[in-house]
Amino acid sequence: MNARFQPATEPGQSSPPKWEQPPALTIASNGYIVHTSDGAEGFFDYSSERLVGLHISVLVPALNEIQGSDNKNLALIRYLSRCGVTFTAHTRSHRCFPCNLSIVGLHDSRQGSYRVVVTEAESHY
Repeated sequence: MNARFQPATEPGQSSPPKWEQPPALTIASNGYIVHTSDGAEGFFDYSSERLVGLHISVLVPALNEIQGSDNKNLALIRYLSRCGVTFTAHTRSHRCFPCNLSIVGLHDSRQGSYRVVVTEAESHY
């Protein structure tokens, strides 16, 4: 496994966010956000207008390797997200926290788009 995909958050680094409405983002195959859920706006401290057009790596730095429609790194990240690997997410106010990702391909008019849902990291204690 590539070390770049390892989480960077230290325990106790910041207070965890409220998970009432886990954020969902739609990204193009190149990693740029094309749509957000209502929950993403408050969760990441960005307006929906500011989130659309950002690269997903602004919010989840481990996803900086996503680019191009035949990207093998995206396949690896999707696999890791299914294996329960914990990622680090960042808000606009520089708060960071561990999270799990659910990444699924969408079969709609936007060829190569993906839904990314950010959920609370599961505790293994």
